[in-house]
Amino acid sequence: MSVYNGEKYLRESLTSIYNQAFQDFEFIIIDDCSSDNTPRIIREYKDSRTVIYRNLSNMGSTKSLNIGLGLCKGRYVARMDADDISHPERLGKQVKFLDSHKACLVVGVWARVIDENGKQYDTFKYPQNFSEIKKVLMTLNPIVHGAIMARRGAIIRCGGYNEKFIYAQDYDLWLRLSELGQLQNIPEELYSLRFWPGCASVAHVKTQNEYVAMARGDAILRRKQHLKQFIKKIFWELHYSYT
Repeated sequence: MSVYNGEKYLRESLTSIYNQAFQDFEFIIIDDCSSDNTPRIIREYKDSRTVIYRNLSNMGSTKSLNIGLGLCKGRYVARMDADDISHPERLGKQVKFLDSHKACLVVGVWARVIDENGKQYDTFKYPQNFSEIKKVLMTLNPIVHGAIMARRGAIIRCGGYNEKFIYAQDYDLWLRLSELGQLQNIPEELYSLRFWPGCASVAHVKTQNEYVAMARGDAILRRKQHLKQFIKKIFWELHYSYT
């Protein structure tokens, strides 16, 4: 979890993790130099599994998430946003899924959409299988960032979060990871995603859309480069087969 001035919903978010049915985890919390009561709230939870890292200056969520990745030790890494809620079975079901689906690098879940008062008004039921996710990945982000669990080695192998992305860093990461392996969703509502005036998706929607377009552009360039390399490889294989 990366958090900056998240006091409004932080207790509810933290409690939802500590109350998971699956309890074999470490909880890495990056406080991005908050100026509200965030540091005090985090320290209220005295749990030996918790690692708290406070940035000396506000670095933004992308850099903070990379710092968190560097502190993680587990085979799997799960994300959690400071204003959302993880349902009690979330982590356990994602661990079980990754254990049994070796080709899957990232597994998300369906999410209930709640307002600032916690009232549900929608549900995000994104595609489940990788074949379905690939069909829509270049047009929308079908994975809820705060609700994912991923193979830590795969994220590190593809370079972690790209720090040029202030927003849409998750979308860029999914596009890159989809070139290495599978992304899937568990078709169960195991997460509550809060949309309220202070969340990034609402407060910075225009800028976020610009970064989404950048992520798609980068993906297109990578695919063109991969195609060129593939054609070059085939050419030389054919060349040597006739000489």
